[in-house]
Amino acid sequence: MSRQAATITFLVVLLLLRSPVAGAQAPATVEWEAGRLSVRAEKTPLHHLLQEVARRTGLRLRGTEALRQEVWVGFSGLPLRQALQRLLAGVSHVLIEEPAPDGATRSTLAVLGGRERAGRQPAGMTPAEDARLLDDEPSGQKMEAALTDADPATRRWAVEWLPQIGDQWAFHHLLEALNDDDAGVREAALGGLGQYGLAALDPTLMLLQREASPEVRVAALGVLGQLGGEKVAGILRDMLRDPDPRIRTAAVEAMASAGGPLAAETLKAAAADQDADVRTAALAALGIHGDPERALQEALVDGDEEAQAVAAELAGTLGPGAGRPGTPARSR
Repeated sequence: MSRQAATITFLVVLLLLRSPVAGAQAPATVEWEAGRLSVRAEKTPLHHLLQEVARRTGLRLRGTEALRQEVWVGFSGLPLRQALQRLLAGVSHVLIEEPAPDGATRSTLAVLGGRERAGRQPAGMTPAEDARLLDDEPSGQKMEAALTDADPATRRWAVEWLPQIGDQWAFHHLLEALNDDDAGVREAALGGLGQYGLAALDPTLMLLQREASPEVRVAALGVLGQLGGEKVAGILRDMLRDPDPRIRTAAVEAMASAGGPLAAETLKAAAADQDADVRTAALAALGIHGDPERALQEALVDGDEEAQAVAAELAGTLGPGAGRPGTPARSR
């Protein structure tokens, strides 16, 4: 082979190795059956994954375009709310469910400013955990052993399977897991409690009163938002006085999910919070349901960059002439 031919061959091979085809990842698998979601994805951009979830489920997306991080995640047979909590574990978001004109439930997922919650990791598990969760459906005997295993990761894996069983035995073990020494196990248990309705209310409130982990407290507030009701609304309103802005942000998200007569009033108060994350969450939630015109006015004069992004989105939604562009930013 001549030197010129060898050079051309080398360049072709190099281009093939560097082409997208050579490094292409297997497509994400998203299945939606009987109101439960199963996902398996390897190095998939989170925004693309959410788009596929939306296509399968009818979920409406707002503010997810900036979620470009690649995720490696796997789970099977989770209710939509719990599945989204798993996918968006590190991202501030809210899921709002409203009655549609045809009597069905219309769900909207809003990412609040694209911010990640402090101290949280984005969606993803190790490949070993993924394989175990997806491909190894446990027997009753195996579940009993896993729930008491010395390894917290094994206990967490078992707890995450309990909602798929969904009976009183599973509910009993979810309640027991709320007392686990590992915060990740307690958080996983909360993720499965919401499907049991009002039976989950008192255990969640008791945990919230004694819990020290911010991540677990955030998960507990998520359950309360899912349950809703007048009692829950009063508690969420009180949580806006918590000194931790992560908890106040979670309370805003939960109130947006819970809705009810107190929601608009509470969200308007939170829109004046000293913390930018709390304000942005409240403004975005007001823009979805409550008082979008008020949210736009507040967002336009907020000095925070993320609040300004919310204002731009709200202005586009409400149409020309909405708000007062050019209003000076409010100092905080």
